[in-house]
Amino acid sequence: MRHLPDSADSADSANGAEGGGHAGHGVDPRLIFLMGHSAGAHIAALATMDRRYSAPHGFEPDDLAGLVLMSGPFDFFPIKGDELRDIFGPVENHAETQPLRFVRRGLPPMLLLHGRRDRTVRPRSSAMLASAIRETGGDARVIFYDFVTHTNILAALSDRIGFLVAPALEDIGAFLQRRIAEITSPASASSSPAKALRPARPSSG
Repeated sequence: MRHLPDSADSADSANGAEGGGHAGHGVDPRLIFLMGHSAGAHIAALATMDRRYSAPHGFEPDDLAGLVLMSGPFDFFPIKGDELRDIFGPVENHAETQPLRFVRRGLPPMLLLHGRRDRTVRPRSSAMLASAIRETGGDARVIFYDFVTHTNILAALSDRIGFLVAPALEDIGAFLQRRIAEITSPASASSSPAKALRPARPSSG
């Protein structure tokens, strides 16, 4: 069983390797996306939003092309249950495991997908995160699917039967295509990546 912060740290370590080491293999480091379901969505969000995980790897999380977060738990404080407490470590650190607490300006665009019949992670989790990000001027869209649960949303990713569950593949594809077009357009290439891809950060003065 992986524990925080190990899981989030591993995610950023992989991001640093992807961004820094694969350019020579035909991978554009500007076009790296993170995607996860449930705990994977939580890890992807926390690894992006809490800079303590990315800093040791020399990785700038705000330069990610985007995140696709499915059925993710982003605010479940206080943490209940012995198993979850074991996963998330000492009680005094539990508040720092909540991605919603690390919303800030400059985050990469996010697509959040959630089933309305999810009883494991309630749909309001994605709604709250998307709303908080938009309040800071960020780009976050949440899509809710009727009759979809926490687990069968994964079936929607099947290229054979997914359309019977929800149009998740179509929605994800549209998000990826939009971001790739925005990043690789001539206007984007001729301007500063930091200014083209994310809002300006507030001055410290």
